[in-house]
Amino acid sequence: MANTVFFAWQMDTPSDQNKTFIWNALNRATATAEASASVESSPRPESDTGGVAGTPNIVETIFKRIRGCAIFVADLTFTAKSETGKLSPNPNVLIELGYAARSVGWERTILVINKKYGKASYLPFDILQHRWPIEYCMSEHTTVGEKRFDQLSDALTAAIVSCQQHTLERAEEMADSLDTATIDIVAQYDQANFIDMKLPAKTMGELLTGLDHILAIRQLVSLGALRITHSPTVGYAWTYDGRCMIEALKRKQPRLLEVVRSHMRP
Repeated sequence: MANTVFFAWQMDTPSDQNKTFIWNALNRATATAEASASVESSPRPESDTGGVAGTPNIVETIFKRIRGCAIFVADLTFTAKSETGKLSPNPNVLIELGYAARSVGWERTILVINKKYGKASYLPFDILQHRWPIEYCMSEHTTVGEKRFDQLSDALTAAIVSCQQHTLERAEEMADSLDTATIDIVAQYDQANFIDMKLPAKTMGELLTGLDHILAIRQLVSLGALRITHSPTVGYAWTYDGRCMIEALKRKQPRLLEVVRSHMRP
């Protein structure tokens, strides 16, 4: 299971104050937190692609990586000001944050802001009500850069540890909530990347078996362990939380899935 920290960056402010500064602090933080995670940045091009062919694929790649990440980190430093004086972060970062809020969840999201360009309190309320950003201050005149770097790294380390703890606790709760039918589904598909939707039943036996299957799948979707996907066809795929749930189940009962599989009819 991939264990990545996805970094949504912006280049509207100097890189040594934001993108590179945060990137380096993130790498130190993951090492300090012993997260066994790799840090990857959004694969957006650093300059305008001019609408060349392939740009839509970049967007889908970004969303796919966000869906699969363990932790999402966004640089919400203000990069624009409206005619009325309202500050706004980079629009690409906001799009990625919105997608992450739905697919990753606020509990595994970390926000960072360089308050040299505006305080976090100026962010929209619907962001602040979920997560307050880690604030730091870096500008071309900063003379204590190393100290600021250490402070940001420490704050990110604490945030990563908190996200990890939430993920572990959530996985344990999900594993404990599984009934016999959902455990059967987990045992059957725990190694699969894609689960087909069941075709309409042809016999009463298929109908009853299919109903149990559908109800179990529905429970896993409601738990956030599975999501509906349209690739390669309409079906289901495990979420990151779902994969963590499976690992938690294996820790609790190491041979359970193996035993369940052995009793399944071929």
